Amino acid sequence: MKFDVKELIEDYLLEGGIQDRIEKFELAWDIRDYFEDIKLSIRESILKKLVKKLKEKTKNPGDPFYGYKLEDNGFLEREKYGNIAIYRREWVVNGKPILKYGIEHGLKDYFNLYFGIQKCSDQIPFVGNWENIQGLPEEWKEIFSQMKIRLKEALPGNWKPSDWWVVWKYFDFYYGGMWQKEFYMEILEKSKDNLEEGYEALADYYFSEFEKLKNATENLVDEFVKLYKEAKGGSHV
Repeated sequence: MKFDVKELIEDYLLEGGIQDRIEKFELAWDIRDYFEDIKLSIRESILKKLVKKLKEKTKNPGDPFYGYKLEDNGFLEREKYGNIAIYRREWVVNGKPILKYGIEHGLKDYFNLYFGIQKCSDQIPFVGNWENIQGLPEEWKEIFSQMKIRLKEALPGNWKPSDWWVVWKYFDFYYGGMWQKEFYMEILEKSKDNLEEGYEALADYYFSEFEKLKNATENLVDEFVKLYKEAKGGSHV
């Protein structure tokens, strides 16, 4: 038997005595007014835990990002294109990283979360989609091809290049959008004793995907940086 959700809610709100109906209707009204803020707080709590986890995993030998530098570009400020990136000291030229691993939200309030390998705007030549650019050195093309192959094996999905990303993709399913009901239901399902458990579980997912990106491509980024520095005539760290 198929239920009409609107009808069920309406029956629930309008049944009972006068005071009961008033209280339920006031609560529903308040939920409507504050629901987007509540969901925003949930998204923000998860990303705060992710940032904390990234910071913690750069400190000690044996940590997956030990020796990496964390760069926060307004990731928790709710603005469009808020970004957090991480890179090795050896990838720096003239004080800026040549390439870096990044996570970014494409819309305000943390919606549309994606990750990948970023270019540094005023250091990397051939800005633009590396699949289409004429004159890209053959060695770069080979590294780019290997990156795509490895990423499709380690993290299947729609990896693609853009002007400022060598490769990027949205986190899978509702983890990328962060607006679907299923996203919030998963957090609640993973929160046995309190919501912090759900936040931690989702932060673990994002961290794990980011670590897979690094593991699949780190030596290729090293190789690219070496070629780039040789072409430019020095290390310039």
